[in-house]
Amino acid sequence: MSIAKVGEVIGAEVTAINSAKSVVILELDSAERAIMLPSGLAEGVKFDSIREGQQFKVLVVQKSEGWNFQTRFLVSQRLDAEVFDPEHLEETAERRQPQKPNPELVAKYPVGRKVSGTVVRSTGDGIVVMIDRTTRALLPFGELGATKQASLRDKCNVKAVVLRVEGNQLVLSKKAA
Repeated sequence: MSIAKVGEVIGAEVTAINSAKSVVILELDSAERAIMLPSGLAEGVKFDSIREGQQFKVLVVQKSEGWNFQTRFLVSQRLDAEVFDPEHLEETAERRQPQKPNPELVAKYPVGRKVSGTVVRSTGDGIVVMIDRTTRALLPFGELGATKQASLRDKCNVKAVVLRVEGNQLVLSKKAA
């Protein structure tokens, strides 16, 4: 049984850094282990500046069980990050019924069009990308293709293909690119 809860802000200490996989391993104040990806670093913090023994507050973004039934947590220094809580998955799925596509977006960004944008943040669903000042897009993790999630850091440029339009948001794919 885990002590830390998804959506909770908790203290953490860096216990190891895996530079090859771009992962920071932490011990939470609850004595549980957690990992943080580069997309979870606070604004202006560079991965190379993280050191073992550093302490800071983190937001528990996601909880999962590993192959050995140990609970693992994904955390973020961004205390306003979106969280993924499987206990509320059905409720979330109900809220996320496909929305009627915005006709202006469909005309401006037809399915199959190549687009480029800037990574804004990572969520439980995928990578949020701003295409222009008013157009937001989601690049789902399942559509990354050969691209590694850790390589899509905030403010980096991304090229992808429009997969569909949902409401006022584009859904992108790197697989189809």
